[in-house]
Amino acid sequence: MLLAASASTAVVSKRPRAEGAGGQLRCDDVTAPPPLSLSPQEQEEHAIFLSLAMALVFDAWGVDADRADLVASYAVAEPGRVFPDYLGHNIGALLVDAKGHVVCFALNRNVELNSTLEHAEARAVRAGISRANAGLPAGGADSWTFGQLLKSDRIYATLEPCAQCAGIMDLASISTVIYGQDDPAQHHITNVLYNLRRGPPKGSDGPLPVGATFAPSWTPLAAAYDAFLGGVPEDGRRGVTSFLETVAAYRVFQDAAERFATMRPAFQDNAPIVAEAQAFRARWQGAVRQGLVPS
Repeated sequence: MLLAASASTAVVSKRPRAEGAGGQLRCDDVTAPPPLSLSPQEQEEHAIFLSLAMALVFDAWGVDADRADLVASYAVAEPGRVFPDYLGHNIGALLVDAKGHVVCFALNRNVELNSTLEHAEARAVRAGISRANAGLPAGGADSWTFGQLLKSDRIYATLEPCAQCAGIMDLASISTVIYGQDDPAQHHITNVLYNLRRGPPKGSDGPLPVGATFAPSWTPLAAAYDAFLGGVPEDGRRGVTSFLETVAAYRVFQDAAERFATMRPAFQDNAPIVAEAQAFRARWQGAVRQGLVPS
């Protein structure tokens, strides 16, 4: 299985060494993405899992019933679909283990659970740790093994992670986070964490951040968000999470879900990955509104 975080598949430089006055590293250096070298096959593998995450978000897409403007726009754009209540931001995270098998998927549930902490990535990591502990033999885990439970696992997030989720993934020893859209409000915190963790004093690396610019949905999402910013939202909210409530965002996720349903890999080694990913969606598509699958 090809993993972007392995030494053989990703070429990652040391932390940028450009310095400002007094020898201090400049902020614009630590926000820079690490240089990567991904083969076309690896890019396709990442795109498969990211497409699964986007398809599951589409399956669970919620519309805020208190926003009359949104309800009206969806009624016109998608009259045949009954949208459920808004659990939280239409964001999802897929946890994949070191062997390339899906562990779990989680949705953002900030609104439903009335908590700013219930982000998709954090929920997926917590669920993955619970599942890993549940699979241990009788007698439980040895002391001090918690940092190894998800070591070498990957997170596929539909949106660039925030500081909370970047930190949680770091603590959980997640190897790589692949995300499907930039979030300017987060100031590339995953890059910052990764770059700083590689500097002295040397510790373990933070999760390798991979912006999925190679994924088919990356450019359409960026263009739709730019168009959203070019408008004047009635409520004044201009962040990515507000964009992810809109029909324009929904359409990009819809396209991703449709492509995923008929996906045929260009590389034969990725065929089993597509088959397992499509089976995962078929098995849990009706239950994804629970916000965590498997529950």
